[in-house]
Amino acid sequence: MKIKNIFLFLVGLCLFAISIPSSGIMLMEVIYRAEMVNTYNITELNGMFEGAPASYDFSGNMISTTHELKDEPPYLNGSDNLVYPADISISINGDIIEVLERYPVKLERDGLNQKGLSQYTHYLSYWLIENQKSGENFFAVTLQLNGADTKQIKDGIMDGFIPPDEIEYELLTVQEDGTVEKDFFTYQDKTKLQTQLITPMFAGPAGYYTDDLTGYPSAIFPLIYPFLTTLIGIILMLVYFPYKVVFNRRKPKSIN
Repeated sequence: MKIKNIFLFLVGLCLFAISIPSSGIMLMEVIYRAEMVNTYNITELNGMFEGAPASYDFSGNMISTTHELKDEPPYLNGSDNLVYPADISISINGDIIEVLERYPVKLERDGLNQKGLSQYTHYLSYWLIENQKSGENFFAVTLQLNGADTKQIKDGIMDGFIPPDEIEYELLTVQEDGTVEKDFFTYQDKTKLQTQLITPMFAGPAGYYTDDLTGYPSAIFPLIYPFLTTLIGIILMLVYFPYKVVFNRRKPKSIN
């Protein structure tokens, strides 16, 4: 076999070996997203942060979010928006289910008063979920439990963000019959459905297997690496695989 062919086969093998861990987990993420689309119809009521009402009637069940401002001065958050410390209460059918203490509430932006869910940004979100296979419908409220009062505030400005692997969540689900359930999860330890109920922050939604597909793609990642390098590696291995060495066997010598 020619040395050139062996070299190109080894190059393909190396490209495939260094690329398949990343491209493989991304492929799993793509399959996961397709599974979620085929199983659920999910709507975030305040997906564009345009001020969806903080009170919602779901099959006769009233879900409401209100807040009480603290006697503390406002400050600028990480997005340079003026926010006010407040205790945020979530009630279902008149019963207070959860209280988020000293969370930032945005009362205005660019001179305009903020209403409804827009006041609470990504710390609180409402969701409508329909299981397309079972026909079951339920309502969900996702709450971020940390990060609001653990950030350092210097000179009236909130400094930095909580790393994703430290974020904790509470999920309140309301069934059509009024049954309410609580579930706790973290960004690192979440179910497939819980992943879908994390409101998008920064560049995109949360990933279940990997977050590599949630940001903005560039020419290098993931187009060149790992997708193109995986494809080139497979092609080189198929074209320059040592078929003759593996499959060609010498015929046994005849005995006269």
